[in-house]
Amino acid sequence: MRDSFAYVGNETVGSMVEARLGALGYVRTSDVGSARTVVTYCTSQTALEDAYFDEGGLVQAAAAGTLLVDLSPSTPGFARELNAVAAVSDLVAVEAPLAVVDPVRADAFSDKGNLVCFAAGDEDALAAARPVVEAVAGPALSRGAALLLAVRRGGPACRCRRAFGRERAGGRGRRALRRRLHGGDVHGRAVRGAHGG
Repeated sequence: MRDSFAYVGNETVGSMVEARLGALGYVRTSDVGSARTVVTYCTSQTALEDAYFDEGGLVQAAAAGTLLVDLSPSTPGFARELNAVAAVSDLVAVEAPLAVVDPVRADAFSDKGNLVCFAAGDEDALAAARPVVEAVAGPALSRGAALLLAVRRGGPACRCRRAFGRERAGGRGRRALRRRLHGGDVHGRAVRGAHGG
């Protein structure tokens, strides 16, 4: 049996999600109640809260056991609320905010190399969501109760993670990290030798 998914939110992202999940054999449905997975990406906090919590929203419409994968940039408070409501509603929730490395590119969402995703939830939820989030953002690495997605050797996210680890280990703070990541001082001005030059 083919897995079904519903998508709610920004249709630019929805088209990308549909193409990538379709390549894995998922079939998109408009009926949230019959979907085994629901993927969301809303561009505002209000739209996101309405999509999940309004009367007839996803929390009410989804069948028990449905996997909810939210790719939206949202607040920690919303993530906690969604997880709490999902738990009492017999739903499985994973927060997986999608970040675009270079948002001004014409193909910003179509190139997996330009996407980074950090997913969080309980271990069973992450295991269930892994194929979906990997289809959207690329290979995943497990890190405790979270998945770090699309961290490619030498890519922006990988440089960020390595730099953050070095700066923390060296006892330096955010200013040093910003200098290292941006190749300049904390205001973005170039610093000689910041990128090995």
